[in-house]
Amino acid sequence: MSEQKLDREKLNSLINLFFNNFNEMLNNSKPLINESADEISEIAIWILNKIDLQMILKNTNCKFIDPVANSIRKDPIKAILLATSIGAISVGLITLLSRSKFKN
Repeated sequence: MSEQKLDREKLNSLINLFFNNFNEMLNNSKPLINESADEISEIAIWILNKIDLQMILKNTNCKFIDPVANSIRKDPIKAILLATSIGAISVGLITLLSRSKFKN
């Protein structure tokens, strides 16, 4: 029993240390992210302008691509953040599902 308690305490302290370090890293990186956001946005807009999206859209029959492309062109940072958050949520769901399989 005491070994399990020590293991849990060690695990809790490691988790707390990880999240404290992660929060500190996030807080330290916010100024850098804010400074580079405009540059990244300009680069993304330049790339999107170089790609002939109208030719791509004419060759596809999907009606939802045009509004999506326009929203990406208007706010590329938001699109990137949305895509990464969807990816993170997907990984979290897969992790939860795989853990529940191993518990049974």
